Amino acid sequence: MTRTSYRFNNELIVENMKTVIFMLACLSVILTACKKNSEVLNKLNLNGIWELRATKGGNIIPAIYPPGNGHLISFGNTNFATYVAGVLVGKGNYQQHNDGMGHDTLIFSNNNYAGGVWNKNIATIQSDTLYIQPLFPDIAASLYVKTSNMVSLN
Repeated sequence: MTRTSYRFNNELIVENMKTVIFMLACLSVILTACKKNSEVLNKLNLNGIWELRATKGGNIIPAIYPPGNGHLISFGNTNFATYVAGVLVGKGNYQQHNDGMGHDTLIFSNNNYAGGVWNKNIATIQSDTLYIQPLFPDIAASLYVKTSNMVSLN
């Protein structure tokens, strides 16, 4: 009786292992296929002119800016420029690194954006809204709305 139960348990273990291996193979195929799709879907397109609409966090009182307030940032493929009331106040280059989950790290090369205090930010776009969150916690996050697909005000 012990040999029969041993043989039965052994066959059961082998059958379970086949099922587990098959499930792991299917799971690995699904996970690698999903990763490729998410990288394509989540690439953020910054090109255009964005107008500041709100700031919050850091060491400031939250603020709401009405449409037409003149606080603009213009993004090209690798360059950017900031304007206040139509006057150029900063420009330079930036690098954009996609994380594949809908957030990009923006690195501003001239360290002149937002008064020269920081240059590394996390950017998220939903529809026509750009949210820029600095990695430095004392600086406010900014919410921009896309006003134009043009790259420059000139």
